[in-house]
Amino acid sequence: MVKRIPNIKKLSLNYDYDHDDDDDDLSPSHYCFENVGRLQKLEDLDCRFPSNVRRSDLVESLSMLHSLNKLSLENSRLQWEDITTKIGSLPLLQVLKLFNDAVIGPRWETVEGQFCRLTFLRIFGIDDLEYWTVAESSHFPCLKHLDLVEVCKLKKIPPSFGEIQTLEWIELNDCSDSTVISAKEIAEQQEEFGNQDFLVQVYIYGEPNYELKSLASHNFRIF
Repeated sequence: MVKRIPNIKKLSLNYDYDHDDDDDDLSPSHYCFENVGRLQKLEDLDCRFPSNVRRSDLVESLSMLHSLNKLSLENSRLQWEDITTKIGSLPLLQVLKLFNDAVIGPRWETVEGQFCRLTFLRIFGIDDLEYWTVAESSHFPCLKHLDLVEVCKLKKIPPSFGEIQTLEWIELNDCSDSTVISAKEIAEQQEEFGNQDFLVQVYIYGEPNYELKSLASHNFRIF
């Protein structure tokens, strides 16, 4: 089947199965994901796995997709190191969306030379992430939009985001107070650099937090 669609550019995969036993750790061969690595002209991939399925090997197939510019993963259960060293090295990747256990582990450390063309990053419902280290703004040199949704344990956005000259917008939905405060600091730093078009939008659910709302300004909006 893969040989018949060598020029396909956009693909959405939604894996599912009937669970008849207690074995949650299915083998890689069950999904034949290595076939995806043969689609050398693929530009847009959306891949959703069943929950509790360990797919640590799929990153090897993803790293072969050098034409990929949009990638969305859900429940793939990769490690943050895989995202940095393998996904981050995809030369044309511009959009990365990570949903609900797409990645597991509490710490993400990026390195120089990765995510060279990434303009949009969304992290949605990743419960494990607490510490995010970006040593320099050169680690995301083209980033324009950062979207964090229900990343409740994250302590803060890396301060170096304030030095990313291409950054236009940060949106936070249901994140920790400390993450919101770090976004405010980034907004102030961007303003000091003369980036008048930069904007942070923060959505807070539940009881109103008047202390956070007092941080609101022309480029820092709280809803």
